[in-house]
Amino acid sequence: MGGIYHRWVGVVFTQVLGYKCMMRSIIPPALDCYGNPMIDIHISLPLHALHMMRRLCGDELHPPAAVIQKVLSYLRETWPREYESAYITPAGGALQTAAAAARQGAEVRFHGAVGNDHNGILVDQYLEKAGITGSLQTGSGPTGVMIYCRFLEEGQEVHRQILGAPGAALEYTIAHDHDLSDRNGGVYLEGFLSEASGIWSHPGLTGTGGPSLRGVDLGSPHGAVRVLPLLKHYHGQGVFVIFGTTRELRPIQPELDQRSVQDIMVVEKRGSSGAACRYKGREAVVDALALEEPVHPFDTVGAGDVFAWGFLSVLLASGRCDEHVCVQALHRGAQMAFQQIVALRGRRERLC
Repeated sequence: MGGIYHRWVGVVFTQVLGYKCMMRSIIPPALDCYGNPMIDIHISLPLHALHMMRRLCGDELHPPAAVIQKVLSYLRETWPREYESAYITPAGGALQTAAAAARQGAEVRFHGAVGNDHNGILVDQYLEKAGITGSLQTGSGPTGVMIYCRFLEEGQEVHRQILGAPGAALEYTIAHDHDLSDRNGGVYLEGFLSEASGIWSHPGLTGTGGPSLRGVDLGSPHGAVRVLPLLKHYHGQGVFVIFGTTRELRPIQPELDQRSVQDIMVVEKRGSSGAACRYKGREAVVDALALEEPVHPFDTVGAGDVFAWGFLSVLLASGRCDEHVCVQALHRGAQMAFQQIVALRGRRERLC
């Protein structure tokens, strides 16, 4: 692909307006998303609350779900005003991808597990409001939560803390005789899905009878470890797209280098350095769109997830993976991620 791909990148970026018009004509396809639904809580607290937070959970990023419930009780009881004004929203990689697809008119189903609690109701209501068909299992544990704390002194942020647990999401299971997608669409998974879920050995992912397009966002190096056995046994049809940062892809890079994986497409998310797509020994690269004013949130709140949908939507709509389509897909993903980051400005005080 080499030089010709880079020349195509130049054409795409110099004809952005024409490209946007072309994208409007694409009919959004169907998508089934599998992942861990979560509730994100962004809250600001006075600095002296940090001592109690550390007593409850230390500096552990993923403490047990019981500890998270204690932290939530502490926040509600001790800091009711701050908790009331916190920014609370359903989240999770596959859920954000599903929402991005639904906003563009795609027919979307979401599969995951929540707890029998208020947060589980919030996830269900979010799916309904977004026009997403929910296929939710109810686990014995609480709905997964991520808490993003800013600690302030005299109105200025002096410390940050992030903690969370997937809770009931780890209880999601899928039978091997369940169709991953019974429609003419694609399947998207997030790497945080439990190894006990049955999804990683599902014949619809590894075999020839599955959907024509599968996408997995690693989400972490642990996600790469889950995907590795799947790569070794993959003999499916169609195209398998793996999304990940450079760090997330590192554990599976030897496997990708040692064998010719003809139907595995690797999309490397490089943040402010753009993104790259490697497929059948060739590579395409696009630059990131620059922000006039930097935004530094705790979490990019779905930017990487909408990037994945932007990329997959082009592949699903075109039905092919040649040079031109791959560049279009990268550009569309970058464009949607850019729009998501810009949208954070309206919630800046709560998110950053």
